[in-house]
Amino acid sequence: MIEQSAGEFRRGIELIPGYDHRDPGKGGIHHLHLVMLVRWPLAGATKLALQLDIGTGWYPSTVKIQRLDGQKWGWADAQCYAEASAWDLNLHSARQVGENQYNRKHCDWLDGQSCWCYGWSNRAMELFKLLVDKGPDEVWAEMESMMPREIELLQGAEEREGLWAKWAGGHGGEIAAAAAKEPTP
Repeated sequence: MIEQSAGEFRRGIELIPGYDHRDPGKGGIHHLHLVMLVRWPLAGATKLALQLDIGTGWYPSTVKIQRLDGQKWGWADAQCYAEASAWDLNLHSARQVGENQYNRKHCDWLDGQSCWCYGWSNRAMELFKLLVDKGPDEVWAEMESMMPREIELLQGAEEREGLWAKWAGGHGGEIAAAAAKEPTP
């Protein structure tokens, strides 16, 4: 990943190679992805990341696409078979900050920590158009403008979690007794 500091954020770009694994059980074919990333580090650890995932439509040289008339297209045709498009804009956070998030046990964007994630595909397309029309600096600025709200939500979640742990620590016996009385589903 190519990464640079930008104020309180870190900006990154990663190219994820395409692959051709069409043997049974190997996962098929996929094209090169471009990922633009804004990360918010706190106390040396990445706590929040916003990831724009762009599919390029550029396939590996081993991929041959078959035309409707049965003839094979060459690599150059397969390489440009699909148009580039925005796939998703995902928020990765160290704590659950809202509903409809799913948990990932290992998150590359949060330095290998587990994360809570959710995305906005419609917002991704807006950023993709901005990238094409105005360039990466405009996309970075837009992604960074989205971060303060998410940072506030994350800090609120961490504060609630800390208060709960403090309360539970003083009431641990009561909580354990109540849990023991709960019927098992």
